[in-house]
Amino acid sequence: MPPSASASPTTNPRCCDSCSQPRSKEQFCKNHLLPWIPLSTEEEQEANHDPSHHICPICQLPYGSTNETNNTIDTPHRITGLPCTHLFGIACIQQIFSKEYPGFNRCPLCRLEWFQDTSDRLDMERERISRALAAEMHTDYLTARYTLFREPHLEALVPPMAYAHFVEMLELYRGVFDALHVPVVQGFVDALAKINEDEDEAGTFDPREDCPGGGFPFVDPFSFVGFGWGDEVVYAAVVNALQHFRGRRLVEMYLEERVRGGDVVRMLDRVVEAWEEVFGEESGFVSLVLLVLTWVWKPVDGDEDGIGEV
Repeated sequence: MPPSASASPTTNPRCCDSCSQPRSKEQFCKNHLLPWIPLSTEEEQEANHDPSHHICPICQLPYGSTNETNNTIDTPHRITGLPCTHLFGIACIQQIFSKEYPGFNRCPLCRLEWFQDTSDRLDMERERISRALAAEMHTDYLTARYTLFREPHLEALVPPMAYAHFVEMLELYRGVFDALHVPVVQGFVDALAKINEDEDEAGTFDPREDCPGGGFPFVDPFSFVGFGWGDEVVYAAVVNALQHFRGRRLVEMYLEERVRGGDVVRMLDRVVEAWEEVFGEESGFVSLVLLVLTWVWKPVDGDEDGIGEV
């Protein structure tokens, strides 16, 4: 599912009248990062018995030590006025803020967002992730970025149909990943690997490798026989096949037969027969893709025993 636009326990929550929403780093440091001084007998007793009140959880050194990086005394400061109330050395916090490590705007312990990350680094990282996903999913950059991060200024730029199709494909690929870890499917992959090993066949297509000279992979993804190359390779091969025009046709055939219902094994036999009529051949990989689709879209009656007989 795409990331929710609603607030979660780790997002930048509304805190006080002195801070804007979202909160800035300057506002956080001024209003919510305060020196810690025991104010009551109970707090003094807590400090005496709780190691976290003596040692900074970031550097694991006693409070009062000198941070050698910024030459600052690491005095204890507590987060206040937020769901996060952890205690840290101020020198370590300042070091994290100055370096802008990934996640530098979140609590190192509970991951609550202290303030909004407005650095260019965040935007560059989101762009990198979005472009990589867009290339893999054969969609546009804006649709991928909006689906991942739900940035409000992109909503009007993303066609609703493109967004809906992208989300649908994401769900399908997640289903493929889960299906390939089902014991029945794993056993089928192992059996195909053993058959190819006995026949001394070499893999004809590795989805991890780029085609010579770049460009569209003209090799037929259904010629894949590298079932012994590991889970990641088999997953990539199935996803690549589903993106191919023949894979889309196979999905259509499967859904058409699924509507007809009936025994799972017989339903898959009908799909294979229809595939052979159109494309003239059937392979173990076609059967694997069909088995994966069967687990992704289980029959309404939940006939898992029938799936196990495939």
